[in-house]
Amino acid sequence: MGTSNIKSFSFGSKDDGNERTITINELLDPSYGCYVWPSAFVLAEYIWYKRRDFQGKAVLELGAGTSLPGLLCTSLSPTNHTVLTDRSNFLLVLQNIKNSVLLNIPFFHDTTDTVSDYNDSENEKRKSRIWVRGLTWGEFANDKDCLSVLLDDIETLWGRKIDWLLGSDTFYDPKDFEDILGTISYILAYHSPEAKFLTTYQERSSKRSIQYLLDKWNLECRQISLSELRVDLEKYTIDDDTQQNQIGSNDVSDDTHIDQTKDNLESKKHHSQINPSMAYGNSIESIFLLEISLKQ
Repeated sequence: MGTSNIKSFSFGSKDDGNERTITINELLDPSYGCYVWPSAFVLAEYIWYKRRDFQGKAVLELGAGTSLPGLLCTSLSPTNHTVLTDRSNFLLVLQNIKNSVLLNIPFFHDTTDTVSDYNDSENEKRKSRIWVRGLTWGEFANDKDCLSVLLDDIETLWGRKIDWLLGSDTFYDPKDFEDILGTISYILAYHSPEAKFLTTYQERSSKRSIQYLLDKWNLECRQISLSELRVDLEKYTIDDDTQQNQIGSNDVSDDTHIDQTKDNLESKKHHSQINPSMAYGNSIESIFLLEISLKQ
């Protein structure tokens, strides 16, 4: 599967006994979905800040990649149900999501949790509160990985409807924008009208706009100020010098801990080369948080 790099991200404080740690398995692979990107940090921080709103909920993460936000949601309550999805043909990414789920299950409320995928029996899916599924954006029917099959399974096997949709950096490639918003619109219109889509994206061009697609798909959007988070996002900002020092060291300060074993140090060096943007610099400042819902 390629060289892995285990990272752990902590939210909250040990001092008040209110802390969650999510462990992510990154892979040395050209696929963008195998890394934790800055947009995922921001979305996860917002979920933690608003964690009471995410307890006892059913959550669907689109383009989950390494699934940091979705896994954090899963950890918030033993009654949460979570579906972690990525493109159906991203088999390496989907397998890596399952591996990350298995890393975290021992630290969830119910350590007997299991992770299920499409090929499991209905009984196995019903018992599991964490699903990993392939999902083709913009495909609503006539395929095992289509949206209608997934929504039917959620309603039939869990007896629930989606409360929250999540996506970090899903608005990366303009050719995907309509498929993403069409998928969101379908879920809200035909499955769960009260649900909301929370998404973070990093602005890469001021000329890009999704407003005309929001109008087309009967959606509306509001921007959430990151000042609401009351969290020091600078803890995710690593300059080039700091990153080079961390490549050769296991010592990390901050509230967010990145734990590495000696076996991962060489992987970290290669990781830095293949993914130079992980020296975040000011990238956090170019990230926006949006809430998308059905137009009223």
